This record gives sequence, structure tokens and C-alpha cells, in this order.
Amino acid sequence: MTLSYLGFTPKFKDTKLDKDSAMKSCVSGFNTIENKLLFGNELSNLGTQLQNYVVYSNVIWNGNHRKKENAVLNDIDILIFDIDDILDLNDIHQQFPFTMMTLTTTSHTVARNKFRVFVPLDKQTSFADNEEYTEFLKLFNEEYFQGVADKSCLEAGRAYISTPMAQYKINIKAPFNPIVLLKKAKQRIMAKNIVKSLQDTSSVRTRKPTIDEVKQYSRTLELVSELGQGNNYEPVYKLIGVGKIAGLSNEECAKMIMSYKVGSEYSSFSSLVKKARRYDE
Repeated sequence: MTLSYLGFTPKFKDTKLDKDSAMKSCVSGFNTIENKLLFGNELSNLGTQLQNYVVYSNVIWNGNHRKKENAVLNDIDILIFDIDDILDLNDIHQQFPFTMMTLTTTSHTVARNKFRVFVPLDKQTSFADNEEYTEFLKLFNEEYFQGVADKSCLEAGRAYISTPMAQYKINIKAPFNPIVLLKKAKQRIMAKNIVKSLQDTSSVRTRKPTIDEVKQYSRTLELVSELGQGNNYEPVYKLIGVGKIAGLSNEECAKMIMSYKVGSEYSSFSSLVKKARRYDE
């Protein structure tokens, strides 16, 4: 696992740790710790290392200066989420089928669970930019934490603080495979970009576009050019997405696809309607 990791000399206010002063120490001067293995004692070593006065992140930054514009989003191999007093610390280990570690925060109590969740990935994963990384984290939050993880932490400029009081718990299962979720993140970004482009078209602002109008969008023409060049599943699926985002019904999306006469696999109206319905799932 690769983390940014910086020890600090604690400062206190009225016997309580001054977290603001501690976090300021992580703006610059990061160094990188690298552990090679993903299972077993490696998570234990990470938990032990974080039972200190340290500031840390699963992201490293160019120039060792912590801001999202400097984030190096190649080869991310662990995710971190911040949970405050909503999910139960013990329940969370039983709910999910993948390896994870929880680490309590400075304000954690038995009555009010406040902790971080560390999720190792089964492979190093690269993200195109902070938008893609953030969208991926948002989707993970929605699918596994019911959307209750701290949303302000779902970006690449975030760092966290730990102290000797932190307690960790590890649950070893299979590491999380990010492929499906990353594909969904890319699709969601594509959808947002399509919506943005549609907002620049006055006819779309005032009324629902027709099938013929959607067929003239630049993104539609780009995807149509990919048809017949091999497996048509991806361009057809994305064409359905363009239609759905533009406001076409499932049936209208099916009619649009059939108008391109892609082939027998995509000539069944009912199967295309089902594909359009699945796009929203």
C-alpha cells in the first residue's frame, strides 16, 4: 500500500489535541511509505503505524504539497472513507464481502461511533483526474455506505489525522475489485458532460428533443462511427445513455438504435427496451 504519511509533534488546547494545528502540518513535507503486500500482517502494520500522532492519506501529491490539483492518481491501491456517528463500527465488518480495516478517530466514543474505513483494492488503479476519482468514491459511498460517508472527504486533496488513542480492527476477506464501479463512474461523467452540452442547445432547453435531433448530436455521431467495428455492445449502450439523458423514453431509445440497423443482436425492439431500462439500474 502507498500512503502519504507525516508524523507531527502534537499541540494541545486545554488538554485536548488541537486538530487544526496538526492538520496544518501536513500541507507540505510529506514522504511516502510503501508496503508491498495487501493482506494479513500488512494491514496490521498499517494499523500499528497509524496509532501515532500522524497525518496521512491514500493519495500522494506532486511537490509534496497537499491540494487536489497536485494529486497523483496513478496506482491507487487503498481507499479511505470517513464515517461519523451513523453506521455501527461492529456491524460494518459483517456487512461487506471484501477486506477492510476500521480505525477510530480522535472523537470516537462507544456511544458515538466515529471511524475511518480502509478498503484495499485487488489491483493498483489509475484515475484520469480528480473528477473521475471523486465520482468513483461517491459511487462507492452510495452503494456500500448508504451515502453517509463524509462527502467533503470524497476528493483527492483530503488528508486525515490519527493519534495513539486510535484503535483498529481488520476483517480479511477478498480485496475489492474496482473495475465495475470505475466503469459506472466513467459513464456518470459522460452523462454529466452530455447534459452540459445539451444545456447549450436552446431547442433542448424549451422542449424535449426528437429522435432525429438526438441522432444529430456530436456525441451520437461519434458513437455511431464506432458501430460495425467489432463488438457493438459498448457504443450501443452509450447511445442508449445519450438518448436517456436527452430525455428520450426507453421505447424511443430502442427505435433510435434500430434505425441504425446494427445487426440481429440489436434488432429486437423488446430486448433494446430492456437494455434501456437497465441503464437506470
